[in-house]
Amino acid sequence: MDKNKDKIRSFIAVKLPPEAIDCLAGIQSYFKAQNVAPVRWVALQNLHLTLKFLGDITAEQVEPVADGLRRSTGGLPEINVGIHGIGAFPDSRRPQIIWAGLEGDIQLLIKLQQTIDGYLKPLGFTPEGRPFSPHLTLGRVRDSATHIERQALGDLINTTAVTHRPAFTIHHIFLMKSVLTAAGPVYTELSVTSLGL
Repeated sequence: MDKNKDKIRSFIAVKLPPEAIDCLAGIQSYFKAQNVAPVRWVALQNLHLTLKFLGDITAEQVEPVADGLRRSTGGLPEINVGIHGIGAFPDSRRPQIIWAGLEGDIQLLIKLQQTIDGYLKPLGFTPEGRPFSPHLTLGRVRDSATHIERQALGDLINTTAVTHRPAFTIHHIFLMKSVLTAAGPVYTELSVTSLGL
């Protein structure tokens, strides 16, 4: 019997409005046109802000997690942010993940993430071991990328400015299910929680 078949790969996230996705799509298109390194780009419908990756949970854990989200967001205000800058993890000298940064109410966003961590800890979810760094993952550099290609990509990241920086308000937090397929991950909502109530 496959113990993993009943597991639900899940994460907590903020969905992005169309104007933010359009901005990120433009960044992706620009980098694709430069074609300096092989990158697996995140599909536009999958772009999001991850607040916490939960990993595999059971169907029985969905409602307790959703309830933890409702409790953790109670009384917290809506959060205003905007897209700001491009970077890479671990750094631009050896890029592995390409991301867009955020500006605005970042401290409120960090407080939200820490509060969610606190409410989910009793359910068995370990708090993040490193400080939360809000970012929007745009793509992942393929393992086949050479050192020279990574250097060229890092140079491109360092010299690319984001001139159109749409602002948006975070109204809702989503518990998402992720199903990995050959064509890429497919995300569906398990629950939604509102901020500012």
